Amino acid sequence: PKLWLRHGGGVPSYDLPAKVDLPKGLRLKGPVATQGAYRELKDRGFLSGPRLLELGKSFYTIKSRHGASLNGVLIRDKDGVSIGSQPLHTVVSLEALPRCRALLHHVLDLLGLEKSKLKDSLANGMARRYKPGSNLPRHVDNTEMFQEPVVAIVLKSSPRNGLRLCMSSGRHGAATSIIAEAGGALEGDPLANFRVEPGYQIEECDGMVVSFEGAARYDFAHEVPPVSSTRVSLTWRWFDEDFLERLYQREAALEDSMTRQQMSKKRTTRTTSVSFACC
Repeated sequence: PKLWLRHGGGVPSYDLPAKVDLPKGLRLKGPVATQGAYRELKDRGFLSGPRLLELGKSFYTIKSRHGASLNGVLIRDKDGVSIGSQPLHTVVSLEALPRCRALLHHVLDLLGLEKSKLKDSLANGMARRYKPGSNLPRHVDNTEMFQEPVVAIVLKSSPRNGLRLCMSSGRHGAATSIIAEAGGALEGDPLANFRVEPGYQIEECDGMVVSFEGAARYDFAHEVPPVSSTRVSLTWRWFDEDFLERLYQREAALEDSMTRQQMSKKRTTRTTSVSFACC
C-alpha cells in the first residue's frame, strides 16, 4: 500500500496495487508491441507538438454539438461538419494512422472484445503526452455518450506514476474512509479519526493495456496524478449509437425549423414588396 499527499494538501490518498478484477471490472493485459504506433505519432510531430491529439470521431466536436443542440442551436452544416468554430484539438482520421489503428484492433482481439459493437466509425482515440509535473484530472468518462469499455494503452510509461482509480462520489469527488482512530492526547478529548481516500494504483509499463469495464468503468473515477517523467498514452472510447442518433435527430429538427423560418421570412418580404408596389 502507498500513502501519499496531494500537492496543495487535502485528504491523503491510500492506494493498494491494482490487479485484474481489483477493482471489479479492471482488466490488465500486455505488454504489447507499441513501437510502430509510437513512431507513427512521432512522425506526425505529436511528440514535439501538441500534448493532445484526437483520432477518429472527435469527442470535443460531438460534445459541442450536443450542448448546442440542447439549447436550440445548430453548429454543423447539412453534411454534418461543425461550423462557427475551429476544433479544440487536432483531429486525425484512423485511416491516416494505420499503425495506431492496427494496434487498436490487436488490443481488441487480445481483450476478446466484440468488434461489431466497437466499430471504427464510433471510435474516439485520445493520444496524450504528459510532461513532468502534468496530470489528468479525476473523472468518469461520460456514461451517456460512451459505451463500455474504455481502453487505455501505455505507449511510454513514467516509473512509479500512472493511472489511479478511486470510488466516485459525485462529479469530481471521491469517497473517503476512516482507517484508524486515536485517543485524544488529554482525558476527555474526542477521538481523532484518520481519514483517507482509498484507491488503486496501476503499476504501469511500456505496452500495458488497461480496460475499464463494469464497476471499474461506471463506479470508479480514474486519474493520472502528476508524473515525474514523460508519459504517453493512447485511450480509446466508443460513442453510443443511440446517443448519436438522438443528436442527429435533434439537429435535423433544428435544421427543418430554420429552413421553415427562412422560407416564412422570404414570403413576408415578397408580400411587403408587392404591397408597396400597389401603393
